[in-house]
Amino acid sequence: MNDACARLRKPLVYGAIYRFDGQMSVFNHGEGPCYRCLFPNSPPPELAPNCSAGGVIGVLPGVVGLIQATEALKLILQIGEPLVGRLMRFDAMAMKFTEVRFKRRADCRACSPLYADAPLSTSELVCSNAAPTQTPLAANFFIEPLALKQMMESGSDDCVLVDVRDANELEVCKLPGAIHIPLIELEGRLGELSRDRSHYLVCYGGMRAERAANTLLGAGFVRTQVLQGGMKRWVRDVEPNMPIY
Repeated sequence: MNDACARLRKPLVYGAIYRFDGQMSVFNHGEGPCYRCLFPNSPPPELAPNCSAGGVIGVLPGVVGLIQATEALKLILQIGEPLVGRLMRFDAMAMKFTEVRFKRRADCRACSPLYADAPLSTSELVCSNAAPTQTPLAANFFIEPLALKQMMESGSDDCVLVDVRDANELEVCKLPGAIHIPLIELEGRLGELSRDRSHYLVCYGGMRAERAANTLLGAGFVRTQVLQGGMKRWVRDVEPNMPIY
């Protein structure tokens, strides 16, 4: 929606809800920033919780919707100060509003003149759940958390842990000794790995590690396994006191 609005030079009155939190802003209005100026890349599909885990309190859509309606009326009537370059957050648990200010990015792929003639990415316009998936890995390409823990404690130099998450995720939790190669960079950094060693791939829930495993296996890294269930499973089975997101 943001990319289409940016190309058509239409404002986007934005609202988002999650549990007890709401977010509101106005994107693409005048010379103001767009959604991608604030969030350049979509998060991995595995970080999107289902409704049982990430459902919202019933009044939250009403609060966010009222603010969106107010912003829309202000734009139509050309009055007041819209939420341009400002992300308002509503915390229902603390019953308070906070605000984050942000600016237009000169290299934004959606609203920058540098990309005005570039085609929109079809893959990013399709819901990740509707995108074709790779062939599932066989059971022998997975390793249970406790088995991986035993392997790590053995101190074998033949085994390499590769964490394919984004850098900000590793600030919360990570496994000791793991090499950090984000999934998006993996194909271009295969030269840093040796086909003579065993590689154990780690991510948050397992999905990105499976895609990484397909990349390694396709490149001839036959001794490749995925941490079953990712860091979520590791915390549950091995280190329950480790912080998780």
